[in-house]
Amino acid sequence: MITFSFFFIFLFLFSDSSANQCNTDYLKKDSLVKFLTCKTDQRLDHLKNYSSVRDWSESNVCKFCLEKLNLTNISKGKINKRKNTEIDKVKKEVVFQQKPLPSLNNNQQFGYNLAPPDQKFLNNLISSTNKKVLQAVNSAKAKYLWIQANKELCSSNEFNAYEPKKDWVGVVKDVWASDNGDVGIRIHINDFGNLVRDIDLDSKLIDKVLNFKPSGLWDLDEKEATFVKFSGYFEPGKMSENECLDGSILNAEPKLTKIKFYFKISEIEELK
Repeated sequence: MITFSFFFIFLFLFSDSSANQCNTDYLKKDSLVKFLTCKTDQRLDHLKNYSSVRDWSESNVCKFCLEKLNLTNISKGKINKRKNTEIDKVKKEVVFQQKPLPSLNNNQQFGYNLAPPDQKFLNNLISSTNKKVLQAVNSAKAKYLWIQANKELCSSNEFNAYEPKKDWVGVVKDVWASDNGDVGIRIHINDFGNLVRDIDLDSKLIDKVLNFKPSGLWDLDEKEATFVKFSGYFEPGKMSENECLDGSILNAEPKLTKIKFYFKISEIEELK
């Protein structure tokens, strides 16, 4: 019992130091589970040898686990900074050449107000539910409200959860590439921390996406980031857990704020 408790205390001590140290957004679910298992094993080994977090190196362990599992990737930080980097994609060279992009200012009609009706339906549902959740007197009430929101989302004829979505709008959060040539993207779709992500873009979209400017880790440059219009479809969630749209990494949940939804992009273009 003591060992079990100490294990979770140890993981808590590491939680802050491990945040944002590894770019694992490009990993698919099975690979991510293996990666997290590797990191946990390394933490336990470190604790046995040192009994302290002082000598722990998150970046070294991240690199070790990615290499051990053959999951190495080009970090999104490097992707954003390198403008003339060659990536082999199906024996084809692609060169990063970021062009100057216009700022989003008050005189330009850019924003989520340009969203089509189904995107506005999702955003309005999240907004109205979140207001009720903030007033909930306990966590059970909060979860129940999110469960009801998911049921409404999946049953709505206006939203049509699994039908193709056309001309949705958003701000590019980040773009990344893996060593095997896969390119992925995440896009902000509202002001509630929601993103859509395609971790393996269709090859016909790659040249275009590699010219998109991301808002970065902390969204400090969101007004300078590329504003896009895109189409595609959501991946179904686990309805046995009251999850309408797939946004889970390990465990499904009904909460809708700050969720990164899996979305297969069929078309995408910059809005100028």
